[in-house]
Amino acid sequence: MSANNSSVFACVTEEWQKDLDVLYWVTFKIVYPTLITLGIICNAINLIVLTRPPMMSKIYRWLRVTTVSDMLLCILLIPVCLGHCGHFPIESYLVAKYYSMFAWSLSSSFQVFSFYLMFWFAYSRYVAVCCHEDLPRSMQCKVFSKRVLFTFLFVFTLQVPTMFYGEVCQTQDGKWVANDGYRNTEDALYQVYSWCREVCNRVVPPLLLTACNIKILMKLRNARGITECFAKGISRSRRRKERRLVLLLFWASAVFYIYQTPVTIYLVLMAQNWQSEEAKKRIAVFGIVSNIVQMIGNISNFTLYFLVNRHFRSTFSQVFFHAAASEVDDSDRTARSESQPLPPIRWIYRRKNQLAENHSESVIQASQTPKGEELA
Repeated sequence: MSANNSSVFACVTEEWQKDLDVLYWVTFKIVYPTLITLGIICNAINLIVLTRPPMMSKIYRWLRVTTVSDMLLCILLIPVCLGHCGHFPIESYLVAKYYSMFAWSLSSSFQVFSFYLMFWFAYSRYVAVCCHEDLPRSMQCKVFSKRVLFTFLFVFTLQVPTMFYGEVCQTQDGKWVANDGYRNTEDALYQVYSWCREVCNRVVPPLLLTACNIKILMKLRNARGITECFAKGISRSRRRKERRLVLLLFWASAVFYIYQTPVTIYLVLMAQNWQSEEAKKRIAVFGIVSNIVQMIGNISNFTLYFLVNRHFRSTFSQVFFHAAASEVDDSDRTARSESQPLPPIRWIYRRKNQLAENHSESVIQASQTPKGEELA
């Protein structure tokens, strides 16, 4: 999230202060609570579906971790709503203190963590498509756990200095005003850190994601289909899953760019020293809207998975509507083939001939049996 909207409000006029108050009240009393509720529900559904036996394959584990991260993001945004984003005084000192130090830092950590998880998901598809020899090592649980752990530690460490710049001030009527660390604009050293933080948060993940997608597209350009890009030793069902995940990656990347672009533009605009009050007002409104759009991106994964991935859609139908597997997705039957290889083709023909011979013998015996014996 982009928490430093209020740095644009350093010198606001009283003319549009009321309009700004109304905008903040609607945003953090109506819009954000609605999005948080939808986000918790949608990510809970994602987690239920992705932890069912048909979806417990290793190739879906990056989606499971991303779902957990997005759910924690929604939960950690609740104190942000309670703190009114630091725009209005707060009666509780504890809420104000928590908001000033941890609210935006923790929620931003999990949001950026989701960005880097998207990159790791793209990297896993890159390895599956372009680097078959590294696929077994990349699929190891130990490698997966290290990537998740070190990525989270890196992202969380980026936000730690911001926590120490938060402060709480008391008003004349006994209430508390929370100022988060994102509003510090005086310390030159902090400004350098802030730029480095935002580059790692907003610029690096899209660049890494784009690099993986370009590599995959270059590989697919010389192939007749996505399935041909995988190693010959991979089973047919696994090839289908890999194909679905590559398509899901492309759609998820497109949605990621759409939802993250407005916030990136806002951060560039906010860095400028605007003198016009009208320009500050428009940037403030654009900042709130861009944060809402970014939040929608974190709760829209359920819709994306459901529309793009057939395996997810079939599992969702089986879990919540108790649909039979044969009525939903015939490709799910191939899950058994991963553990049990298909019989040889010669055995199939031999078995077919035996059944045909048995059937012909039974017909001959039935035709030779006297009618009296049949009645007896």
